[in-house]
Amino acid sequence: MKKIRFIIFTLIILVAMFTFIKGTFACDVTIISEKNEVYVGEEISVTIERVKTHKTCVLPIEETEIQITNGEIVKEGDWVTGTKDTKEIVIKFNEPGTQIIKVIRDCPKGGLMVWTKEFNVLAVDTTQNLIEDQSNSQNSNTQPYENSIENQKNDLSNNLKPSEENSKDDLSKELEKYLFNPQTLLYIILIILSLIFVSLKFYKLRFFTLLFSLIVLGFYFGGCLCPISYIGKLFSVQFLSITFYIFLSLIIFISIVTLFKGRVFCGWVCPHGAIQEFIYKVKTNKFQKIEKYLKYLKYFILIFVVFLSFIYSQNYFCEIYPFKVLYNFSGTGLILIFALIILFFSIFIYRPFCRFICPFGAYLGLISKLGEKLHLRKANITSSCIKCKKCSKECNANSIYEESDCYKIDTKECFVCGDCETSCPKNK
Repeated sequence: MKKIRFIIFTLIILVAMFTFIKGTFACDVTIISEKNEVYVGEEISVTIERVKTHKTCVLPIEETEIQITNGEIVKEGDWVTGTKDTKEIVIKFNEPGTQIIKVIRDCPKGGLMVWTKEFNVLAVDTTQNLIEDQSNSQNSNTQPYENSIENQKNDLSNNLKPSEENSKDDLSKELEKYLFNPQTLLYIILIILSLIFVSLKFYKLRFFTLLFSLIVLGFYFGGCLCPISYIGKLFSVQFLSITFYIFLSLIIFISIVTLFKGRVFCGWVCPHGAIQEFIYKVKTNKFQKIEKYLKYLKYFILIFVVFLSFIYSQNYFCEIYPFKVLYNFSGTGLILIFALIILFFSIFIYRPFCRFICPFGAYLGLISKLGEKLHLRKANITSSCIKCKKCSKECNANSIYEESDCYKIDTKECFVCGDCETSCPKNK
């Protein structure tokens, strides 16, 4: 009964906190073009899509600024609002080099946010025209032609210098947007702290990291930046761009932690796992051993989502998880129903979304298993098992299995909660 009162009290505090936070806001913008390599003066169509990821957007969509480096907007349509706000524009670039479209929103809540897309702009080949002019001139000689070519090279070199400066400026903005923003930094800090706690076996501190993650990364920031989207983002951004390398680095960072210590992110940091875990603390009869077949479902979902993201170059990871609806108190009917179903079953099943549906959890499970195969981490609970079965009884994730001489951890399904180690009489 005390745990139920605690959960109700915590939820009331979270709702009250969220209600009195004025203008909670964030959004995601995608810049879509028919091609990324164009010629100087060539007109191309570009679609700008904006998706709200928070409860309220305090900056009107019409105040979105669009900038074209060394180019111009030839034709501009109006914003069409809906589930995705879209705007169609036709642009052209006036100089060769690496040119950029910038979409800028200076939000009172989220601060300055900039989305960019790079284009490789090629110079129009004028060599043939120069040759014809030289042959038609009675007083022509090769020196003017050579000078013209040399001048053209110098002009191209001079045009590229501002683009190099723009690239440095874009690098700092991309780093600020995707890496040095509060949400990502909090994720990184929590992962590092959790790694320290796991290494020191301070397992009781897991409750506080999860509660902090749920309150701040979940309800305050709306869960709008979640590593579940990092893999999907690799397919929706330009290949080998600055943004691509940023997301790849974040995936590698979490993967390295998982290789050595298991699914620390899932068990200690993820706000979506936290809300399910807290709901599971409600005292009632639980469904046991339900994961026998369902635990493989998430791997099929991982393959399916990665396939769709690869084929359509869209971030489908964010489309399938329901928790933003809970954090923002808004969303479509189907997603809301899905969220309520997840919460309901969380009362009877330990972390149902994490264990049976989450594609990022499936990915980290495979990485954790790889770490075991490479002998980077052990699956043994203790070196002198007496088969008392206490570890198996304490494991809510049912990730403990029996072998002939001992009990071991299924590292793919383990959330590194430490309950098996702390319950083992041989570890005391």
